Amino acid sequence: HKKMKIEHRNPKLFLYNCPNGISDDVVKAYYVKQHQLGEGCIKSIKWMKNGEGKFIGSGFVVFTDIAQLEKAAALPGPKVEGATIETYSSADMDSVVNDVQGARQIYLWDLHPSTVETDLRRHYGQAKGFKRIKWLMNKTFDVFNGKAVVMFNDEKAAASALEL
Repeated sequence: HKKMKIEHRNPKLFLYNCPNGISDDVVKAYYVKQHQLGEGCIKSIKWMKNGEGKFIGSGFVVFTDIAQLEKAAALPGPKVEGATIETYSSADMDSVVNDVQGARQIYLWDLHPSTVETDLRRHYGQAKGFKRIKWLMNKTFDVFNGKAVVMFNDEKAAASALEL
C-alpha cells in the first residue's frame, strides 16, 4: 500500500479475501505482536456474515486512533492459510466510493443469502482488471443486505466482465 494522509474520523481497516481460518487472534497477533503496533491499538474486530449467518470472507479492524490505522494501512495484509489478505483503510474506501462511480463497477443486487466472497471472486475474478468486491451491509455491519459492488480498474474491464 502507498502511504497516504488519512483524514477520517473512523479508523477502520477493511479486510477482504479472508479464508475461514482468519480470527481475532490471528489479526491481533499480526498487528500487535508481529508489527508491534502496541497492546490496545485495536479497539474491535468485526466479521461480516451473509443472510444465513455464514462468514462471507470480509471484516474490519477498528483501531483506537488514526495514527495506528495509518501504520496498519502501510503494511501488507497478513497471510492466512496461504492467502494474502487484502486491506483498505476507511480513507481508501472514501476515495474508492468518490472515484469509482458508474462505469468501473458492477452493482449486484438480490444475491442469495448464502453468497460469500469466494462465490463472487470465482466468477468476476476471471475478468482482467478485477479489483475487489465491496459488500453493502446493514447499519451495524453484521449482515449483508443482498447487494455488492464489484470494482474493476477501468471501464473496459467492467464491460468485459459483463460478458462472462
